[in-house]
Amino acid sequence: MAGIMLAIDGSILSTAIPRITSEFNSIDDIGWYASAYLLAQMCLQPTFGRVYIYFEAKIMFLLSLLTFEVGSVICAVAPSSPILILGRAIAGAAAAGMLTGNLAIFGQVVPLRNRPRGMAIMTGLYSIATLAGPTVGGLLTDSRLTWRFCFWINLPFGFIAAVIVIFILHRKPGKLSALPLREKIARLDFASAAILTASLVCLFLGLQWGGSTDPWSAPRVWGCLIGFAVLCVIFIGLQAHRKERATIPLRLLQQRTVAICCIFSGLYGVAIVTHSYLLPIWFQGVKGTDATLSGVYMLPFTVASTLAILVAGFSMTASGHYVPFMWAGSLVYVAGSALYATLQTDSNAGWYLGSQVLAGAGFGTAIQVTFIGVQVVTPAIDMPTVCALEVFFRQLGGSVGISVAQSIFLNTLTSHLGSVSGIDPETIIHAGVIEGSWSNELMNPSTISLVKDALNTAITKAFLLPIGATAVAAVISLGMERRQIEDDRVPSPEKGTGATARRGVG
Repeated sequence: MAGIMLAIDGSILSTAIPRITSEFNSIDDIGWYASAYLLAQMCLQPTFGRVYIYFEAKIMFLLSLLTFEVGSVICAVAPSSPILILGRAIAGAAAAGMLTGNLAIFGQVVPLRNRPRGMAIMTGLYSIATLAGPTVGGLLTDSRLTWRFCFWINLPFGFIAAVIVIFILHRKPGKLSALPLREKIARLDFASAAILTASLVCLFLGLQWGGSTDPWSAPRVWGCLIGFAVLCVIFIGLQAHRKERATIPLRLLQQRTVAICCIFSGLYGVAIVTHSYLLPIWFQGVKGTDATLSGVYMLPFTVASTLAILVAGFSMTASGHYVPFMWAGSLVYVAGSALYATLQTDSNAGWYLGSQVLAGAGFGTAIQVTFIGVQVVTPAIDMPTVCALEVFFRQLGGSVGISVAQSIFLNTLTSHLGSVSGIDPETIIHAGVIEGSWSNELMNPSTISLVKDALNTAITKAFLLPIGATAVAAVISLGMERRQIEDDRVPSPEKGTGATARRGVG
């Protein structure tokens, strides 16, 4: 239930964003509605990977759930864009605990060989909820309830999830949870978490300002990017010094499959978040649909990805092979991403729906391989940490992706609107991307057509970013270790770092 809530929350806002930007006159904040949530989530993701090793999963999960609901309420009552962004950040921080808790509990109760099938079912339900998100968001946005109920809807889901966890989850705490509280807190490595957070804030401020409110050569942009690099070096040095007590033990990233899965996941994050946030803008700004219809038009991707996830998951459990699904899925996703970049103002339904089917099939076939791959090659004790690490890289990719995509989108849009006579580009941009928010002021149909052309060009140029990301992901997937999934657990670090998963034909 909590996973369903997170899935809906992650997609419901996509069709509401155009209306939010029009109400708050905040088109410049589009990237922050996604990045604030993802940034907070990924900053705490590695730390929560350690939390679930040392603290009782049930208590930590419930605390995360309560915090998530607080963030949702702040978003629901937000009087301005900055308050909405604050609420998204709080919800994102809590989502880190919920998501890591889901994965940790799942790994504890499901045998390794059955995890692809179990993950497929869990991800399938997650995808169905994701599928419903844009449609529900569009219906709420276009109704008297308004976009604010996209956040109020989290309250009943959270209540049901809390009841289930309280009365159903009865697992004995691990041995490490018996450590003294002071020792457990010391092992969480809050210093590393603070440095990681500071470095990521520097990165995203630089990406948000660069090419948008400031030129890339501006001192504060360069200052942020240099600060990010310096803090990253400090963070890595601290991880090396703390070794097994580090937030991210470096030995995990020295394992080839873990490193490839994390990078692959990050590149997929770039692609999926860029597509998810810009495609509704294309439907509502270029095609002139309302929020509800734009959500309906996005169903093909989620339907295709859900079916692909289920087929791939059950096939992996039956065969024990998982690497070929990564190879095949990544190639198909590259092709689908390329079709997104060919959209035109007059593209027919077959083109913009068919491209989503292809992209969804590729995404769904490959995406869960990263979760399975990191678990096959690492010891059971590292499972919460390595799963949190995989999620961290995916969210890092998503946050960087939407920030860069927004910069490309706004710069291209401003440039092309500047060539349209009789309009002020800033007026159009700050009016929002919904056609009705600016077209009523443009009496000349030819001018409206030129503005739509500018929007289409800006969006499709931003869609070049996912093409590059998915292409690189396809190439690096060739470096995966060709192993099979076995029933046995991997050994503890004291007995070796290799897995019992035998080498197979791929």
